[in-house]
Amino acid sequence: MALPGQAQEAERLSLGGQVRHRTEFDARHFAPGPDDVWFHLLRTRVHVRARPADDVQLFVQVQDARVWGGEDPARARGTMDGRAPALDLHQAYFRLNDVLTPGLSVQVGRQELVYGNERLVGAVGWSNVGRTFDAAVLSYAAERGRLDAFAARLVGSTGTAQGQSLYGLYGTYPLAPNHHADVLLLYDNDTTPVEGGPDAGKDRLARLTGGVYLHGRPGRFDYEVEAYFQTGKAPGGDGGRIDIRASLLSLAAGVRPDPEGRLRLGLLYTRLSGDDDPTDDRTETFNTLFATNHKFYGFMDFFPGRLNPPAGLQDAAFRLGFAAAPRWHLSADVHHFAMAADLPGKTTYGQEVDLTARHRYNDHVTLVGGASAFFPGGVLTQTGQDDTAYWLYLMTVVTF
Repeated sequence: MALPGQAQEAERLSLGGQVRHRTEFDARHFAPGPDDVWFHLLRTRVHVRARPADDVQLFVQVQDARVWGGEDPARARGTMDGRAPALDLHQAYFRLNDVLTPGLSVQVGRQELVYGNERLVGAVGWSNVGRTFDAAVLSYAAERGRLDAFAARLVGSTGTAQGQSLYGLYGTYPLAPNHHADVLLLYDNDTTPVEGGPDAGKDRLARLTGGVYLHGRPGRFDYEVEAYFQTGKAPGGDGGRIDIRASLLSLAAGVRPDPEGRLRLGLLYTRLSGDDDPTDDRTETFNTLFATNHKFYGFMDFFPGRLNPPAGLQDAAFRLGFAAAPRWHLSADVHHFAMAADLPGKTTYGQEVDLTARHRYNDHVTLVGGASAFFPGGVLTQTGQDDTAYWLYLMTVVTF
């Protein structure tokens, strides 16, 4: 039985963590040559959360992210390599609540930034490493919504004023019960000066991204509508800068036809604009910035960027999810991928099928397995890449 003082200390200080192992079989290629590969990923996270006062919070999270067998083979064939190059400080920040006025908070330090559905800014939880930012976040929360203003240093040092940064405003507001609207404005730059041409001395990259995210779940239905634009200046092929004129549009809807809500049927269409003429002074290829792309464009991670630069992407998908039992969830996604840019020749990248099974073994252990196949379309087959690509994984997540 805990004494009152001990219980209070437990509320002020908490410890948690996660050990996650994932085995993958990687045959994501479309022609003979590359070997099919089995590999194992291990991610370990331990965190401490402290509340020295009611309005003060500190959070420190250490992470080790490694590939099995990735140690130095010169040190007893890897079994005695204790240098731990995969060990890092994943998060370390402080948070001050109700600063000057109720609802206003400040969070400063190395931290995950997760906004909306992570279409443009996310933590990439699937990754063995994940994503964090060295950032400061000012938040104001009220009954009618929340507004965040943040600034993050992406690349920089104490020895130079040049670097890369991200600045943003993100607001979320309830429109009606079960209906919300999110509005964002992001600015990312690279202040390395252009060395020649008419833009000499100007920032190498100056990009503005803005838009809206509407989402809701009225009754058995759910929907997501996203529309974003990008404008500004980007590096050009001649060392100068070119204009940015790009956009993203996504429409998704789902229905749960059974009264228990165990079955969900969904449709999705997403378009990332592409560049019709790579030789002109404008780029129309949408950049997804710091998104958690894995959850949107097929689990095999071919898109965006691996197969389609700079032609953009159209993704039409059907999604099925089924809660087969209290601790089991099954899902199947079918994607059709095509170019967004109006280019001559073939325009279809192919079709991808993703099958996933998730089992919640208990409150601390979750098992997830997946199998995916990609059937190449004309864009790939016209270059001789006509083999079906495969990918399998089994993941165990243990938390405390």
